[in-house]
Amino acid sequence: MVRYLATIGSVLAILPIAACSRPSQDDSQVSDIAVTTVSYDTIPAKPIPVPPVRADTLALITTYGDTATFGMVQAIFETPHHLLIADRYSSPHIAVLDRALDSVSYWIGEHGSDLREFADPTTFDRVASSDSRVWVHDFENRRLSLLEVDGEGTASILEEIPLLVSRDIENTSWIGESIVATALENHATFVFFDSTGKPVSRIALEEPFSEGQVTHGTGRLMLNRASMAVHPQDHGIALGYYSSSRIVVLDRKGFPKFVFRGPYDATARYRVANDRFYWADGNQFAYTRLMTSSKHIIAFYCGCTYHYANSETRTMSRDVDPALHVFTWNGEFVGEYRFGVDVLASSLAISRDGKSIYGAVKSQIFQWHLPPLVHFDAL
Repeated sequence: MVRYLATIGSVLAILPIAACSRPSQDDSQVSDIAVTTVSYDTIPAKPIPVPPVRADTLALITTYGDTATFGMVQAIFETPHHLLIADRYSSPHIAVLDRALDSVSYWIGEHGSDLREFADPTTFDRVASSDSRVWVHDFENRRLSLLEVDGEGTASILEEIPLLVSRDIENTSWIGESIVATALENHATFVFFDSTGKPVSRIALEEPFSEGQVTHGTGRLMLNRASMAVHPQDHGIALGYYSSSRIVVLDRKGFPKFVFRGPYDATARYRVANDRFYWADGNQFAYTRLMTSSKHIIAFYCGCTYHYANSETRTMSRDVDPALHVFTWNGEFVGEYRFGVDVLASSLAISRDGKSIYGAVKSQIFQWHLPPLVHFDAL
């Protein structure tokens, strides 16, 4: 039996700041690891692409599940016969959905902090050598869990790796025998871990919003929040920013190769009152989700603008429909492909054959065709 842990409205109201809402934490476990700071001064910049004259709308293939099945779909992963669904509001948190029957065959991972439990499973990271295994990142518990799904749709947890940091991290991915994640702190952009979860290095990039521009620490952290994805063959890293249309291409050690911008600018608006940081009316988000293939960087452009009646009540509008912006790994703009509906950025997942993409729309799973021009190499 699935029990929901929170109402949708109460948590959606804090989504833009949820990852930054904890009080300050001690970082002694990584404080002795030197931070390598990298400037963009010597990095070649790619020309800004001209906004496309025409944007294609993705064609819907089918839908799965409904709001009675899932609370809030945070992440999706495709196996040969099933979809794995990470549900933020349910316990157990991970569902195995049979695609042929459009029904959930198994749930795993009760809500909690003990081993084999999840508190906030946020992302899936594929295992290159297996069709049936995937790593799950639990944001709240700071842990990676290796999940396997058999042909009958039964899931099991094979291994768990604690990530030994006391600050929050996002976007965990394996790169060779190492783990890389974006750091939710003002002193580092990336944290690299060894295969046991021990942090070994930190990289600090020149961020879009410097301390000179934004003196409020939490505000600067939120404005510089980034999405990240790793090249499927571990050849590099792509980083995109929520509050700037900047995308950075880096080598596998986290050192930038070049930076470029997307076709639309984002407008960051905020205010500070009583030493607290708030998003202000008209704030707009850009690249809130990145995916990759061996040929392309696939960036989800939110285009969402928030309007606040007060500090607690907001509405959302869009100047641009949510869309995929596709670039080559050389920073060349390929095209814009719009969804036509509000899709949750974190839920987006490319199919294993590279010909379609999944995403959650109000807790229902949608699957869209990808245009042949940008069919991605099979995963």
